[in-house]
Amino acid sequence: ENMAEVRANFDTYNNLAKSLGTADSAEVATQRSLLLDHLQTLRAQLNQSQRDLALIDSELAIMDAKDRGEISLEQSLPEETIDAMLLRDPEFSELRERLSGIEESMAYQAERSARGENDPAVKRLEAMRDSMVKRLEDRKEDLRPQIVAQLSMDSTNRRTGAAAESPVVLRRRREILAQQLEQTTKDFDRVATEVKALGAANADDWLRDAAEALAIGRRLGERVLVVGTSTGGTLALWLTQRPGSESIAAQLLVSPNFGPRDGKADLLAGPWGEQLQRALIGEEYRWQPANPQQAKYWTWRYPARALVPMMALVKEVRDSPLETIEVPTLVVYSPQDQVVSPARIEEAYARLTMPARRLHAVAQSEDRARHVLAGDILAPSGTAPLLATMLSFVADLPPAQGADGVQGSNEAR
Repeated sequence: ENMAEVRANFDTYNNLAKSLGTADSAEVATQRSLLLDHLQTLRAQLNQSQRDLALIDSELAIMDAKDRGEISLEQSLPEETIDAMLLRDPEFSELRERLSGIEESMAYQAERSARGENDPAVKRLEAMRDSMVKRLEDRKEDLRPQIVAQLSMDSTNRRTGAAAESPVVLRRRREILAQQLEQTTKDFDRVATEVKALGAANADDWLRDAAEALAIGRRLGERVLVVGTSTGGTLALWLTQRPGSESIAAQLLVSPNFGPRDGKADLLAGPWGEQLQRALIGEEYRWQPANPQQAKYWTWRYPARALVPMMALVKEVRDSPLETIEVPTLVVYSPQDQVVSPARIEEAYARLTMPARRLHAVAQSEDRARHVLAGDILAPSGTAPLLATMLSFVADLPPAQGADGVQGSNEAR
């Protein structure tokens, strides 16, 4: 029965998301956060496909040239490969050693003689060297047909294996790669267009998303717990000052953004915010992910102009009458947060006056920036303690009161 209820609620959520969804719906907002990573993946796929096509084209061109008789098997073999095979011949190796000895003797004799390279002994050694070089060249020419035949046989044996690819297979693989490249190019162009649209977002877009998410939550349950992280905490505080906030049972804020750690970011919320953004930051804002998982699921590069509406939202909430909020509030933060300002968090919390409120400082986090306090990717050991803190706060909330004035329980629904 519980699973049936869960499925029914999930279906309701999907239907509501479709009926309420706009270009700024939460579903699309989630997609936005993955666009840049997707774009990077598509760019890598494009580059790899182009390299694969070039390689196949070169292989096919060589095969065609061989079929036309323009390239013999011997000509297609690298000299380095032939030289490596020659070194396996004992006689060739012995001749090389003798040549090396003669050259060393020449150098020694020329150095100790006053006549240098004109010394008769040096001249005799020079003649011996030339003779030895001639013998090496003759031996190389004698062995070359055998080496070519052996390499040809080895190549044929390799082609008959599972990894072999005939010209027909290569041409078919090229057609498939060309189709994939065409599709990837279209996907790249589409995602690139969406990435550019990311920079066109404004604070109103995010506020509308938050209000829409709360509307969906109210339809699904009797009361709603709003959980906000970083700028999501900023949006939660805005929601609790809007009409309809009485349906919010509590807000649980993790590392809420009341201003970046770097105080100069406040300049972006001023009259010349966009101009300053371009001058100080440039067209793109990026940071270095801590690991591959963060690189995959975080938006670590995006148009820098998206920072301007973010700071506008932060300033609006920071300047709002936080003292009037009545929704129970838990604030969890790290005093060592390197992303948002811990001092600003403490100042904002000091302005809250609701009876049910709690400020919880986290001493340690595996996140090097001390901003993400839970989650498998950056702070796995912090998940259980944070969950326990949240559940403890919710358990201490006063019981819910229904429309008939009868008190109920705080049991999650």
